[in-house]
Amino acid sequence: MQPIRIAIAGEHALLRNGLKVFIQKDPELIVRIESGNGQDLLKKMARTRVDVVVIDVSMQDEHCIHIMQQINRDYKETGVICFSMHDDPKVIYELIQAGVKGYLLKSEEPKEIFTAIRSVHAGKQFFNFEITSKLLEFKDKKPLNDPDKEPNPRQKTLLQLIFDECNDHDIAQKLNLTIRRVGTLKNELMEKLGVKTTVGLIKFVVEHKLV
Repeated sequence: MQPIRIAIAGEHALLRNGLKVFIQKDPELIVRIESGNGQDLLKKMARTRVDVVVIDVSMQDEHCIHIMQQINRDYKETGVICFSMHDDPKVIYELIQAGVKGYLLKSEEPKEIFTAIRSVHAGKQFFNFEITSKLLEFKDKKPLNDPDKEPNPRQKTLLQLIFDECNDHDIAQKLNLTIRRVGTLKNELMEKLGVKTTVGLIKFVVEHKLV
């Protein structure tokens, strides 16, 4: 099995080095790129393929949103995780819109980085309960002008469980359904809201504060 290839970007060398050493304690993960700024990261990604990028959103030389957009546009197979000491829902929401698949606070347990990397590498998103709650409380709510897109009570329950980081197996147990039925319900909900992925679902729900 090929290890998951990681890029680490952050302006502080001490932080990058510490994160690299910690990540590579897991034999299934390998750091291929280290970078101190966004433009250097993009140059190195053009030469070295990676599966997941872990980037510090406090980098000062370029706006992180712009970097995320470029990565999302040019490296669609690569998932991006941001980590920061800040939990401003407006910034996090903008990062989600730019294509970020995960967000970690620096105050979290270090082992969470392993869960986040594997989740994003598997095509899923990673936002813990605290971040999810702040996103849901985000004040800039957009009106839901199409009543046909209003989730029914069961769909709202499903949305809440997704935001609570429940996987399909957990949801199936809580709702007394088969895993296959859970997948069907999620697909029906995505079709109803006009989104194609779970990340798109999160963006729509946060935008309209449906949960």
